[in-house]
Amino acid sequence: MTDTTANEKEWTSTDDDWSDAQQVAEEFKFDFTEIGDVFIGRYQGMDPATRNGIIVARFTKDGEDWFTVAGIDLVKKLKKVPYGKMVRIEWTDNLDTGQDTPMRVFDVKWRQ
Repeated sequence: MTDTTANEKEWTSTDDDWSDAQQVAEEFKFDFTEIGDVFIGRYQGMDPATRNGIIVARFTKDGEDWFTVAGIDLVKKLKKVPYGKMVRIEWTDNLDTGQDTPMRVFDVKWRQ
């Protein structure tokens, strides 16, 4: 397959045997939808902020990869958790900060 467009180099794709290739694991997103929601999983770290300031926190749970968009409070608390530790995150409250939407407040606990 060859494709060219203005100001682009020509590229070619070959259909080699991919039967022994590793599949990239699917990731699952979770959201806290109401106060009292809880997530428990093994903390894997945070991605750097995007250009829009969005930070993603990553976890593993039951052999699967999970992620959520992390707000200011969750980012601050997860920074204190060592990588690879089990965490329990509970959305406990909202805090009026004068913005259009309140800041979500979380209780974060970790253990071995």
